[in-house]
Order: sequence, then C-alpha cells, then structure tokens
Amino acid sequence: PYELSEQFCGDETYIRVNGRWHYLFFFFDAVKKIILSYPVSPNRDTMTAIRAIDEVLLKMNEIPEDLTFVVDGNPIYLLAQHFFAQHDINF
Repeated sequence: PYELSEQFCGDETYIRVNGRWHYLFFFFDAVKKIILSYPVSPNRDTMTAIRAIDEVLLKMNEIPEDLTFVVDGNPIYLLAQHFFAQHDINF
C-alpha cells in the first residue's frame, strides 16, 4: 500500500492497440500525483470504471471517510459510485 491522500482524479481516453481503438481508464492521487490505476478495455463501460476505481481502493490500508473521486460527467462513473455504495464504500 501507498501513503495516499483522500483525493483522486480519473478519466478515460482513446488509444490504438494492434490497430483497434481501445479505452485507457486512469486514476491518480490528485495530491501526490501518483498514477494508481490504468486498465485498458475495448469498451467504455461501467465495469471497467469499477475495475479502475477498485484498483485504487486496493492500494489503501483503509478507506477514508472523506474519500473523493473527481471525474468528468460520464454516467459510467455515477453508476460505479452506486455500485460501491451498495458495498458500503461511499465517495
């Protein structure tokens, strides 16, 4: 585990992999500037967003109460937030 802050930023972008478009999701610590998650997927979907956020959470000793994820308005992140809320992880 890393010594992390409670503030994280994330986004996704397009990249070419073997001539095909894929999506690179990435999350980083907004304070410490450490890249924590960068899964690549052929789909821009909620499951990949969940996986990217989960990779960040797994790097923490415990989840802080004031955990903050800053993302754009893509609805997959809101759905991911609801998924984690069902598992008592709120941000």
